[in-house]
Amino acid sequence: MFEGYGKIYKPNKLKIGNHVFIGRNFFIRSDGGILIGDYTHISRNVTIHTVNHNISGGMLPYDKSEIKKEVIIGNYVWIGMNVSILSGVTIGDGAVVGMGAIVSKNVNPGEIIVSSQQRVIGNRDHNHTNSLLKQNMFLKLNK
Repeated sequence: MFEGYGKIYKPNKLKIGNHVFIGRNFFIRSDGGILIGDYTHISRNVTIHTVNHNISGGMLPYDKSEIKKEVIIGNYVWIGMNVSILSGVTIGDGAVVGMGAIVSKNVNPGEIIVSSQQRVIGNRDHNHTNSLLKQNMFLKLNK
């Protein structure tokens, strides 16, 4: 059941189980595939992404290729308001994701998680970046 309006990109890649609730103002980018299990409740303003830009490609800040990874949300999961779920994540059965959390790694079944803390997860390859800078390789937007 959808409470209200939102946006779904690639709806044919989104599989929703039985008795699922999705709150209004959602943003779902399902290019990489999304599976939402039965009896899951997703609150308002939730974003789910299964695609990301390639920062290791041939342009800066990123190239036009896409990196797609599936998101799996288990059965009877509760996802709070303003949560962002990133590509490649699995949220296990019965998990609870607190309001405003950024889910960037797997959540085990039954876990309750919270937080939107920013953390460094890696660095760009400086040699590659400098090489692209010297070549003036930037992603240019069409106007």
